[in-house]
Amino acid sequence: MLVVAEDVITRADDSSAAVRLLEALTAPGRKGTAQPASAQANALLDRALTAYTEPHAIANVAKLIRKRSADDHARAENASRVEIAALLTEADKAIEPLSILFHLGEAASTARRLGISDLEQQAVARLQSAPPVRWRTIEAEINLPPLFVNTFMRPFRYAKGWREALSVWFATEAPSGNHASNEATARKALNETVFRRVARVTIYGHHNLPKKVISSDDDAYTHELARIEQYAMDCYGGLLANALDLTRARFSIPTQADLETFILGSGTHPALARRLAQALRLYWVGEYAACVHLAAPKVEAAARALLLELNEPVYRTAVGDAAGQFPGLGVFLDHLVNNGFDPDWERFLRTFLLSEGRNVRNFVAHGFMDDPDRHTAALTLRACAVMALITSEATAQRDSADVRAALAKPLHGKPRRSSWQRVMDAARAAYLELRR
Repeated sequence: MLVVAEDVITRADDSSAAVRLLEALTAPGRKGTAQPASAQANALLDRALTAYTEPHAIANVAKLIRKRSADDHARAENASRVEIAALLTEADKAIEPLSILFHLGEAASTARRLGISDLEQQAVARLQSAPPVRWRTIEAEINLPPLFVNTFMRPFRYAKGWREALSVWFATEAPSGNHASNEATARKALNETVFRRVARVTIYGHHNLPKKVISSDDDAYTHELARIEQYAMDCYGGLLANALDLTRARFSIPTQADLETFILGSGTHPALARRLAQALRLYWVGEYAACVHLAAPKVEAAARALLLELNEPVYRTAVGDAAGQFPGLGVFLDHLVNNGFDPDWERFLRTFLLSEGRNVRNFVAHGFMDDPDRHTAALTLRACAVMALITSEATAQRDSADVRAALAKPLHGKPRRSSWQRVMDAARAAYLELRR
């Protein structure tokens, strides 16, 4: 085995074969003692680290060295450094910006995982200054059936006043669509597209920096589901924006006081009613960025208020030097689901606001939301409204069952509108056709 391993390594032949041979040769004996040939095998293993040039081959050898170097930290660290250096070298050799980004991202994440901080900083610095990628966008025009669109807009065309129009707008369904139907569509899309199930996908975020790697079936399914939901939001966001624009055109912009009084009629917490009214007025004057920045954080505030009404133990108490604080929106949504929150609305809020989807909440909080369009503003208002309208005044003492009933039916039990169902069905069918 030693002779065969040495021959394979000398010729820099199949690295997987070399690793398997050396793994067997360096394995501990039955009583934990080293095999007679382990010293020679370890020497071969160290040779193999420099015999191969491909990053994946070096990674396999380095992994085995770390496995066999529990008592030799310097040897294990050297193997890790060689593995990271190979990725940096690949970035140096690459010409295409996307390839450069990929190798630098791999180097940074590998260095972080292995605890090599100086090489991590080097890789991240190079990643941040890498040449920009010229992304290409695939555009497709989807024409929703005019009959469905006209049916959706009819109540806004014939409303007798802005209060009636807003009442209808506040009763529209979750813009991401029906959760169960979206799940079925995601499974169908993955089953019809084998490439999506076997390929490793890297998602890039702001400044061309790698955000997430999707490699497992579960990750692929979660990503596909979020894509379908965002596609539905794109279709439905336009309808919501058109409805608000038509309301303004027909009735002009209501005063702040009138809007607050109208929203307070549902029993909403006064602070949330005030901010929702302000956000609506900002939308109607075309200040979409201000509208989004005001309305998005209030979704989390409303979720927190509902959980406090239920007396859910969500507050994280102080421990040592760590200050006590409330967790983020993602944790709140998990607790709301445990209390019967409508899954359609939970998925809309999660996909629209959190990192697995549009990530609007974090973009607003960290200054990445520069110039939102009217569709994004309308969707943010819808997210804010659905949560704000089921909160209650600070003086109100609702029974837990009443709060859970509001969570289960955020639209107060109003029936689903057939036009909404047809628009979403058409959107899902168009999405599957695009994926094919």
